[in-house]
Amino acid sequence: MFFIVSLHASFLGITAVEISIIVACYALLPVFVAVRMGKWTDKYGIRSMLMLGNGAYLVAVVMGTALPNFVTFVLQQSLIGIAIFEVKYWDFG
Repeated sequence: MFFIVSLHASFLGITAVEISIIVACYALLPVFVAVRMGKWTDKYGIRSMLMLGNGAYLVAVVMGTALPNFVTFVLQQSLIGIAIFEVKYWDFG
């Protein structure tokens, strides 16, 4: 999904540096919150964290379509990065 956001951002006139920041948020933010999410998973359980991850993904997708600008794209990609990390990390299926 991040490649679609970068193309859309380019179409909106966002600079290449800002697009790089948007794409970096997708990969970097999960690294910073991974330990905290592991502690939350121990405390609240896998099911709760999976529901939280899916909810965050849904909010991010709606947010990106409702308000397409640089700040929204940064928040969207940060949420998607965290949500994808959480869902993939605990998806044993």
